[in-house]
Parts: sequence; structure tokens; C-alpha cells
Amino acid sequence: MGRKVLAIVVGLVAWLAAQYAFELIKNLHPPTVLLQELGVHAVAVALAAALATWVGKWTTPLPAMALGGGLMLANLAYLLAVPHPMWFELLDLLLFVPAAMLGARLVMGKEVESAPAA
Repeated sequence: MGRKVLAIVVGLVAWLAAQYAFELIKNLHPPTVLLQELGVHAVAVALAAALATWVGKWTTPLPAMALGGGLMLANLAYLLAVPHPMWFELLDLLLFVPAAMLGARLVMGKEVESAPAA
């Protein structure tokens, strides 16, 4: 149980660190493009989910997807506070859970592949 909680905390810290690093890089090369922002969010969530899956030694992507859902809710608060175009808000929110699942699957490797048919 402790390892699973640690994995979630590590995932959250990784997400915050990745977001911060990408924001610093983005500020060095203005102007920012909204598509670049979508990519930053997707990569940060995938990195957080991959790290959480690795630390927690999860064998299913469901905990990482839950982490992605929690990060999506945090991002929703950001989108409500800072207005963006509607297309960006929809795409941004839709990317979080699939990006988390991708990050988890990259770490888990072949363990996630479906069992062969009998």
C-alpha cells in the first residue's frame, strides 16, 4: 500500500516538474502556440504516469489512468481560471487519460498485451 501511495506522489511531482521545465523552455522561445501547449500537457502526463507505474510496479494501466483523470481535473480548474479557445479546452481535456495510459503501457511493455486466444 505504501509503495502505491509513493508511486502516486512521485507521479504528481514528476508532472509538476515536467510542466515547470516545459514552461521555462517555452518562455525562452516565445510566442507560444496552443498546439505546443497540448504537446507539453500530453508529454508531462505520460511521463508522470510512466514514473508512477514504474515506482508502483503496477501490472495494469488503471492506476495510471486514475492519475491522468486526477491531473485532468486539476487542468480543468486551470482552464476555468484562464480562458482558452473552446477547441483547445476540449482537446486538452481529452488528452490526459490516453496520455496516462500510453505512459503506463510504455513502462509495462508486453505485460499489457492481451492474452493469446485459446
